[in-house]
Amino acid sequence: MVVIVNDLDLYLELVDLSLHQLLSNLCEELKVELDEAIFHDLLAELNRLFLSLFNDLPELVGEGVRALVHLLFSLVVLTEVRVLIREAVEALDKVVKNSLLAIACVKELEERCLQLRLLLASLLPL
Repeated sequence: MVVIVNDLDLYLELVDLSLHQLLSNLCEELKVELDEAIFHDLLAELNRLFLSLFNDLPELVGEGVRALVHLLFSLVVLTEVRVLIREAVEALDKVVKNSLLAIACVKELEERCLQLRLLLASLLPL
């Protein structure tokens, strides 16, 4: 753990020197002197921005995960609704088929009754 912290300190010093050199070169091009206090203020501001980003990161990740869970839940519910609708349509289809079959049977019975009446009507005069 101490080695990691020491390496981290070394890397931060390297970044600090690199940023200082970069800003110094930039200031030389613009012929402006770089004040050490301004540089440290800039680093403090960058540090504050990074910390605020890392502070808000769990909320941002949580919102993303929440939206993903909501999407997956919606897909599951949509699948279940589709199954329910399909079952309702199949049940309605069976009712319609049975109703048409019953109507056909009633029509056939009416025809047989008509034929029977005609047969009885032809037998009565004899």
